Formats: sequence, structure tokens, C-alpha cells
Amino acid sequence: MRAALWYGRKDVRIENVPEPLSPEEDEVLVKIVWCGICGTDLHEYLTGPITIPAKNPHPLTKRRAPIILGHEAVGEVLEVGEKVSHCEPGDRVVFYPVIGCGGCWWCREGRPHLCSKVAFIGSSWDGGMAEYMRVPALNCYPIPPSLSSEEATLVEPFAAAVRATKRADIKPDESVMIVGSGTIGLCVLQALRARGVESVFVVEKILQRRKIAEQLGARKTFDPTISDIEQKIFQLTEGLGPQYVFECVGTAVTADFSFKIVRKGGTIVILGIFEEPAPFNYTDLVYSEKKVLGSMGGGEEFGNTIQILASPKITLEPLITKKISLSSLVEEGFEPASRHKEKHIKILVDLQK
Repeated sequence: MRAALWYGRKDVRIENVPEPLSPEEDEVLVKIVWCGICGTDLHEYLTGPITIPAKNPHPLTKRRAPIILGHEAVGEVLEVGEKVSHCEPGDRVVFYPVIGCGGCWWCREGRPHLCSKVAFIGSSWDGGMAEYMRVPALNCYPIPPSLSSEEATLVEPFAAAVRATKRADIKPDESVMIVGSGTIGLCVLQALRARGVESVFVVEKILQRRKIAEQLGARKTFDPTISDIEQKIFQLTEGLGPQYVFECVGTAVTADFSFKIVRKGGTIVILGIFEEPAPFNYTDLVYSEKKVLGSMGGGEEFGNTIQILASPKITLEPLITKKISLSSLVEEGFEPASRHKEKHIKILVDLQK
């Protein structure tokens, strides 16, 4: 079968590899139809390895590079292990990408993403940028007919947004600023609007993305390059700043801006993945009593998110900006996504072309 393998920084190759074997008793074999290019895939391509085990085998999966990328995948179940009961051949499924050891305190508490041996589909377990994938059945979630396969590639990032907004426990009458309106930022925007939050502002330097944010319900958008942006934001929030800020970019500059703009006693929710460490002033944190909340992945909200996306309240079409074949992944996927962010939000890879 054809698959996209990560060998190193800016070294992703489309190769023929053996098809997966029949699934174990608790596994599922899936024919992949679509797979989205996630920001983490792009980070691995441009600056990796980040979570990919490049030298030593992963402690849980025993895998190391080269490894098949991709976790925002959708496919059709071909075969299930004898102990699998929640999905069957013919079902369309998406994948929760986190694999825990199953025995540690975090896994027993239902938080495998905090497991000390945590693995991820597409970085330490062969992922969905391949024609077929064998995966633990616990990671498979059937999707309803009302959700198209293309739209279902957005379940994973949307679940991360749903979980982050729930963890922040935002009330409908509170004010929120989203910094960055790529896939995660736009998913956070829609998750907030679905919760009834009206005052949602977006900071984004790319005009086309600001337009999409407005289309999806942002009260107002801001270009961060304007000189008086902080003053304009304070004018709209009673001179105090927003009560919540979602940092969805992952740079020192955007993190610093998020901390400055949130009001005293407010909360910054960090979803961006940082390629480099960012400095942090703990003294300011103490004096301002601001709170910083990290949130990773969809966790317990993954299944619920499928039902949310199947409802007419959510609009996913504007987020999908390009569809490509697997053979053109680098030239038509990774390179344009990194060089022309004004044109692309979510690029989908067709695994059957």
C-alpha cells in the first residue's frame, strides 16, 4: 500500500509499504478515505522530531521513525478483532489519536493523554496517511450518515476545542478573545458560539481568515499589526480586557500578547503547540491573579463532538480549503500550508486517489 512516511525534518516520502496484518482481538483494520493535515503534522515536517521517536523506539508502541503520519483520518472498517463489539465491518469511523498504557493512574482515571508512556497515532503509532491502518478498537468512533467523510476529518480538532471551552467553564455573558484563527481557533469560535457565548473576538493577521471568523460568528476581528489594537480591545471590554483568551498559535509573541490583553483575574487557555520555549513572567502572574490553563486534545469530549458536528448549528465547509492526492502531499500540502497560510486552513488528503 502507499503511505506517507516521516524520515526527518522536511523529509516526508510517499512509499509502498506492506499492508497491515489482520487485527488482533482488540483491534480494527480500516480502509482510510480522507486524512487532514494537522498543525502538528506540519510542525513535524518543518521542525521535527517533536513527538516522533527518531532514535530510540517508543516505550509503549516500540515504534520509531520512519513512521506513517496523520491522525485526522476517516475510513471504513474492513475487519474487527473478536473482542470488538462497538463497531463492525462497513462502519465509517474516526480516531481518537491518544494511546495510553492502560494501567497507570492517569489511564485508570480516563486521562490517557497524561500517561507517562503516551503514544499518538501518526507520530508513535502508524497513522492515517496510508491506504489502510490497523488501530486499537478503543480509539475508533463510528460516525453517523449525516456527517460527511470530509467533514469528519475535523472531529479531532473540534473535540479539542469543545473540551477546552468546557474546561474553561465560560458563561454566555462573558467576553472571550481568540488569538489565531486557523483550524483550532475557528473550531474554538464555533464551540463558544454553540455554548451561547456572544462576545467572541478574534485576533488574526491574515485577512481571509478574519473574514471566515466573521462569517462563523465572531463579534469583531482585529489585525494584530495595527498600532492601537490593545486600546481598541479594551474599549470593547469596559476598559478591562476580555475575561478569557484562547491562545491558538503557539509562539512567544502570541503568548505574551494573550497574557497582556486578558483582564486581571482572567484566564488564558493555551492550545497552541510551541516549537520553541517561551519566556514567562511569574511575578506578573502573582500580582494580576491571572490563570493559565493548558488543554490538550478532545479526551472525554470526543464522542460528544461527533454528535455536535452532526447538528446544523456547526458550519465546517469554510474550514476545508483544499483537497489533494497522497502522491502530492509535500508539494501541494505541506509546502503550501507553510508558505501560503493566507490561502489554506485545512487541507485534506484523498487516500484512494
